[in-house]
Amino acid sequence: MKILSICLISFFSLIEIASGLVDYTPKSRPARKSQRPKIDISNLKAASKSSAVTYSARSRVSNMFYFSTGYNSVVGEEKKYDQYNLGVTFMTPWKIYLDVDLAYGGGTNDGDSFSLGNTEVSAGATWLEFGRAYDMISVDVVAGMSLGVEDSEIGTERSDSYVGILTKKNFGTADISLGFEHWFMDDEIYASELAIGKFNKYLVNAGWTVSNDIRFDIGLQFINLGEIEGGDDISYTEISPQIGLKLASKLSMVLGARFSSEKDIAGLGLEKLKVWNISSLYGNSFFTKMSFNF
Repeated sequence: MKILSICLISFFSLIEIASGLVDYTPKSRPARKSQRPKIDISNLKAASKSSAVTYSARSRVSNMFYFSTGYNSVVGEEKKYDQYNLGVTFMTPWKIYLDVDLAYGGGTNDGDSFSLGNTEVSAGATWLEFGRAYDMISVDVVAGMSLGVEDSEIGTERSDSYVGILTKKNFGTADISLGFEHWFMDDEIYASELAIGKFNKYLVNAGWTVSNDIRFDIGLQFINLGEIEGGDDISYTEISPQIGLKLASKLSMVLGARFSSEKDIAGLGLEKLKVWNISSLYGNSFFTKMSFNF
């Protein structure tokens, strides 16, 4: 009995000592959300560009340049068009960005030839910004010009310009963007081209960032072309679903399509307008775009 009592006392003493020891085992911490910039593909140029860069991480000039290349296949009622694009964007640390976009292409029927399209130059800036990243509201202003080109199947001789305002609201992983563009159309009449008095675009885009590598968007553009030479005003809606994929840390791809709400638009013979920045005037289209920086 004496030996048993000694064993019991020793056992309970060890338990008391063990319970008093400090637990130095590293405790698990909740996983932090990745701080890598999300893919933000949108029909609204300024909204997508202003949110695509973490400015504090841009220390070298080379990191401020973004390059893109794209392909757009437009299928009209009687004709198919192929359009190729090359773009350069310069993002400054002050949320001011500059764009240069070049276009090249033409019809794919026998006898058609490819030619240089209009070069578009634009500048934008984030004017206002409120809130944190997950609920941020931003307002951007943008202005640009489409430079005229001679003897081009997909380019116009007009030199048109535009101004716009774009706003975006984040709701966690989802966001919605609203915008407006007014185009000042060149009123000079050129041979083999239709004159157009005005051109307005009202833009709505809803996006959902599934992860750091995948994003879905659905865009609507309410388009109004007024005072077209020899015709009536044209108003319709363009619908554009898109998916953005991040292929590498500095390489992303967009796949999408554009559909017109008016089936008769492509049959109106509007090729002479040569307003290729709204290709849904000429038919439904499918496009892809690659963006990268060094």
